[in-house]
Formats: sequence, structure tokens, C-alpha cells
Amino acid sequence: MNISKETQQLVEQVIALAWPAEIEEPYHSWMLRANRGVSKRANSVFTIGEMPSTDNWLSEIERFYDNQLLSPCFYIGENTPQEVDQLLAKNNYEIINEMYLLYHESKRVVETVEKNNELVTTFNHDVNSSWVDSFMQLERHDTSLREGYEIIFQNIQIPKMFLTLKLNEKVVALGTVAIKDGWGYISNVVVDQRYRRRGFGSQVIRELAKWAYEHDTKYIFLQVKKTNKAGLKLYEHLGFSTLSESHFRIKTVNY
Repeated sequence: MNISKETQQLVEQVIALAWPAEIEEPYHSWMLRANRGVSKRANSVFTIGEMPSTDNWLSEIERFYDNQLLSPCFYIGENTPQEVDQLLAKNNYEIINEMYLLYHESKRVVETVEKNNELVTTFNHDVNSSWVDSFMQLERHDTSLREGYEIIFQNIQIPKMFLTLKLNEKVVALGTVAIKDGWGYISNVVVDQRYRRRGFGSQVIRELAKWAYEHDTKYIFLQVKKTNKAGLKLYEHLGFSTLSESHFRIKTVNY
């Protein structure tokens, strides 16, 4: 598949809609996002669009994050104006979380992964306390982060699904998918550490891809850190291809 700039922009927009922040403030063609410090994506500037037309845009954005008691952070994708990354580098912004955005056809994923009938699959259209409890436990997140994640999950406005996989009535894996315009964004794929290397991650991707395909979504995609060798190996095995690359830049001086 030949990935056009328009397709890359569409996919980035789906990610933003699938991971909403508590505060989302338009700034020229960009979006300033803040979510009580929970997750880099929800607390960074969405820069997919033209440069701001004002000369003092950086200081204005830094003031916004200073008012939120957050370090200024920018999400940089392949459709971010190139000069933005260069300017941030000159102003003591450090690159963190370099990522690949990978995609595949939903139907092909379902065909590639054989269903494990030992697992019980549960889908919920809306997040509930039980799912959040399992998410916090499997991710080993501090309880102080719970409210921030609940804000993200509860505020998703596009069609979405929260998946739970159980083995012998025990939650062993989770995942989510949110869909728009034929593309489905998969996130929060986590497997209980005691049950890893048993193919449960592949089962999560399969079930989410199946749901997406059944809801007129031809492609699924996800983001994975370049340092996540196990994840990259899994997605390569499933047939995913690179759609684009991205990273964050965060202020490292005076904050």
C-alpha cells in the first residue's frame, strides 16, 4: 500500500481522537493537550498541521503548560513541519519515546492468528471500573494515575471497544481499539507478566482486529516504541508494516 501524506494525517487524527485529554485547546492548526500529567500523548502539543502564524508561539505554548504545572512537550510526527523539531532542539527540548506507527489489514490479522479457544473474550463498548482495575494492575500503574486514565477512556467519542481476555476466569490480557474512516487504532495491549510468551498478545490483536473488521474497518494500526524489541518482533511476525515514525520532545531546562 502506498501511504500518502493525507493518509498519514488521517491516521494521526484518529490517534488524537482515540486518546483524548481532559483539556484540549486549539492553537492555530495545532492542539494543546493536558491531562493531569497522565501519559505523554495526552499532555503534549499535537503538531500535525501548519506552523502557527505568530512569532512567539513557543513562549505562548510554554506558558500554557507552565499554568498546568507540566513540562512543555511536543508530539512530532512525519507531518509536523520540519523546522519545529529543529527549533525545539535548539531550545533544550530532548527527544524521548521514539516510535514506529505500524499497520496491517484487519482481515489478514484475523486469518494469520489461530483463535485460542481456551480464552474467554469479553467486549465492552464503554469502559467500566472492572476494566480499569485490571488495566491498572496489569500495567502496574500507581493508583494516583487512575483518575487521569479514566478521563482518557471515558472521553473517547469515536466508536471503541474495551477487550478483556480471561483464562480460567482470571484476567490475563487487555486491549482497546477505536475506529474512524476505515482505520482502527489499537492501544493498551497488556498481558499479565505471569502469562507472557503464550501467544496471548497475539490473541488480543486478533480479537480487536476481528471486531474492527466486522465494523467496516479495513486497516488497524498501533504505535510501538523502537526500544520494545519483543513488541516489534510480535508485530513483524503478524505481518505489520511501517506507516510512519514519531517521537516526543520535552523541555529539559528550567522546568
